[in-house]
Amino acid sequence: MKTLSLMISIDYELFGDGSGDVNREQIIPTNHLMDVCELHGAHITCFIEMGQFLFYDKHRDRFPKLGEANDQILMQIKNLVRRGHDVQLHYHPTWFNAKISSEGCVKLDLELFDISQLQYEDQIQILKTGKEFLENELRSINPDYECIAFRAGALTIGDHQQFSDVMRKTGLKVDSSVVMQAHSDAIYGKFDYRVYPDTKPFWKFSKSIQQNDEKGDLLEFPILGVKAFLAAFKYKNYKYSMMRKISNRFYKTRIAERNLNIFGKLRRILSRDYYFADFNNLTSETIIAMIVKYMKDIDGKITNVPIMLIGHSKSGYFNDDLHILFSELDRLDYNISYETISSYSRKFARF
Repeated sequence: MKTLSLMISIDYELFGDGSGDVNREQIIPTNHLMDVCELHGAHITCFIEMGQFLFYDKHRDRFPKLGEANDQILMQIKNLVRRGHDVQLHYHPTWFNAKISSEGCVKLDLELFDISQLQYEDQIQILKTGKEFLENELRSINPDYECIAFRAGALTIGDHQQFSDVMRKTGLKVDSSVVMQAHSDAIYGKFDYRVYPDTKPFWKFSKSIQQNDEKGDLLEFPILGVKAFLAAFKYKNYKYSMMRKISNRFYKTRIAERNLNIFGKLRRILSRDYYFADFNNLTSETIIAMIVKYMKDIDGKITNVPIMLIGHSKSGYFNDDLHILFSELDRLDYNISYETISSYSRKFARF
């Protein structure tokens, strides 16, 4: 019997324009998510936004509230590791040239959404700093902790070959930026992941995160995605509608929709032909159907199949809904194992 190794990941961040409240958008929903997952023996892989953290740290003396927010974040990621969860690296380059007014208003560089737009040396310095920070802090909790994985902000890495070199230079071993079947040419986020090794649940690579290389020294763990006609209608459900209603109170202009009139937004909705396993926005029924189909389609020789789900702390208003997902997973005709990127890489991928 096949084993389904489910990985539940979150991007731990504020809203895309840098607005939001650390307590409301990060601390509270992540604490809730931990509680729900632990009831079912599951663990989170938390991709912490290091651009935000480093920016707050830079300005903490001038704005003590930023320092207090970072103290809360540090306390929480230590608690994550203490409770058996995983913490890995996430970065939006919009924070690279961010500014802050004398009143403390943060303004991000929304044109800088692709990490490979940065200078090669800057990419290395940022990721090296983030990796070293996490390891220095979290090894006091777990001496075996290692920062091995990265997820790109806006899921965008324009220059795969250069970024592969950046990963090697910084000691990162795993990427999780590919979303199966996803593609975007938006003003914030440009990628095309319609081509990938579709018979493999993860793969080695050396140059391109979308191409399998059995001799590669890096790993890609993709996020589960599905191609579908009028895919946007999968998001027309109670959970997504309520999430948008709540978040719209705090996040007025979504950066992916700025400069779009009503017709542009409608065109964007109708042209979408993929959806991905976002447990904040899709129903448990939809995610289970995605998992079942994927398990049938995957190479039959693979006995332990990792599947990556994604959520965001900033939209984690309905984490209780995961109780339904876990109960439905228990009914599937598979052995179920709950893993993190670190645990799966260590036990099964031998990385």
